Amino acid sequence: MKRRPKKRPIKAFSKPLIASLLIHVALIGLAAFSIRPMLGAPPKPAASKPPQQEIIEARSVSPQEIERLLEQKRERERKQREAEKARRLAQEKAQREAEQEKRRLEQARKKVEQEKARLARETKQKAEEARRKAQETERKLEEEKKRLTEEARRKAQETAHKLEEEKKRLTEEAERKAEEEKRRLTEEAERKAQETARKLEEEKKRLTEEAERKAQETARKLEEEKKRLAEEARRKVEEEKRRLAEEARRKAEEQERERIRRTKIAAWTQEYVQSIRQRIESHWKHPPASVKGGDCTVKVRQDRNGGVQSVEVISCEGDRFYMRSVEDAVWKANPLPAPPSSDVFDHEIEITF
Repeated sequence: MKRRPKKRPIKAFSKPLIASLLIHVALIGLAAFSIRPMLGAPPKPAASKPPQQEIIEARSVSPQEIERLLEQKRERERKQREAEKARRLAQEKAQREAEQEKRRLEQARKKVEQEKARLARETKQKAEEARRKAQETERKLEEEKKRLTEEARRKAQETAHKLEEEKKRLTEEAERKAEEEKRRLTEEAERKAQETARKLEEEKKRLTEEAERKAQETARKLEEEKKRLAEEARRKVEEEKRRLAEEARRKAEEQERERIRRTKIAAWTQEYVQSIRQRIESHWKHPPASVKGGDCTVKVRQDRNGGVQSVEVISCEGDRFYMRSVEDAVWKANPLPAPPSSDVFDHEIEITF
């Protein structure tokens, strides 16, 4: 019975190569035992020690043990395939998200370019409209100036004509009276005629000067109105330019602030996840009987105060003892560290160890 410790190599030789060799040796031994009765070999006495030792060695690697080892090997291969599949899916997802972000940024850039082109077109159209209105106003003012000048000239001519007719009438009347009064009234008539002619000439001159003054005043007002409208149009164009420039500057500042905020959030998120990982790793103790694996990803659900609500192992390359040690480390790290900002807090966090 002292030879029973031969079963220990089954536990110690857990590496894939030793296990495979042991399985092949066991299969060959079983095949040999199963073929010998078919060949008609006489059975040996039960009291003989050497056959009993061979039976003990054959039972040390039973078919159930072989099946268990094969099942473990298949389980490891299945987990490796699942881990590879999860890694490949994560890479594909990351690539898709990167492509989506690239397309979104390209669309945003196109929108900015379109907005710039639209504002440039609107500015050009408004400037063209203001220039057209200024030209139209200038044309109307010029036409009004010509009309008023022509009207003043016409009125002056009419006044001169009336004065001339009045002078002629008075002269004829004076001549008639002078003829009637003859010599007595001749001198008086001539004097009156001269006086009247002088007054008419002065009145004609006064009316002409007044007409010219009014025409000049009207022209001056029209010129001032023209300058005022042109200055107002120029001022509106300058104000529109300043408004568009200010709006463009404000949008650029908002975009820069948003970019800085996203950069800070990304840095805070990395710092936050790293602090949680360090706190969990400080409470992580590997069990002595565990077969250490590679990467192990867990999903942790927490409340606003960092209290752990649930722990779920998503994928792990170690055995169940290894996975259990990871879960225990998460629960021991409760409560988790607080985030540096509420913007990076998440109820569910995936961490890979």
